[in-house]
Amino acid sequence: AAFVAYSLGSWLVTLVAPDAYLSVMARAFLILDPFLWMIAVYMSGGEKSWLFTVVLARVADQLNTNRRKALAFTGVGVLAYLSLLAYVMLADGRSIDWSEQLGRIAFLVGVGVYLSMTAGAAERLRDQLADAVRTARDSIRQLQAQSLELLDARTRAEAASHAKTQFLANISHEFRTPLNAIIGYAELLDEETQGEDEKRREDIEHINRS
Repeated sequence: AAFVAYSLGSWLVTLVAPDAYLSVMARAFLILDPFLWMIAVYMSGGEKSWLFTVVLARVADQLNTNRRKALAFTGVGVLAYLSLLAYVMLADGRSIDWSEQLGRIAFLVGVGVYLSMTAGAAERLRDQLADAVRTARDSIRQLQAQSLELLDARTRAEAASHAKTQFLANISHEFRTPLNAIIGYAELLDEETQGEDEKRREDIEHINRS
């Protein structure tokens, strides 16, 4: 009943908690969980139960976060187990075989440290993957920027080429129209001055050649 009530209560609290406090509430329940699990350890034999290893489940949960959190929950698990031993001594009045219990605590610490080292390796892999993704994203952005620059340069080059073509066409037209008239009149004058003043004919031929 206690486990059901705790599970429902924690679920309802995280469900209605404001977003600003949701992360803090979730972390608080993660810390409280190992202490609640000690009830099951106590009911299954207390300091003699092999369920004490259940606290390592919370350490394993942190393998997808980072080594620091895994180590922190190793400490939380050991503290939860020590709280069970304290309850057995103070509330039940039973004596504790500390040689056995120190071995259990050393086991919890050793496995927790080992798992945290695994979390460290996974964290490094995640960091490397994040760096690779960040580098790829930056490269894509750079390529997109360069593509936009090339497109803009192409657009400006095409506009300049069109303006140049239009300008040359206009200039050609402006020159060709009066030149045709000059050439035509020069040819007419050349025909009209046949047998006349040689100097005038040379001038007209010079105009035609020019």
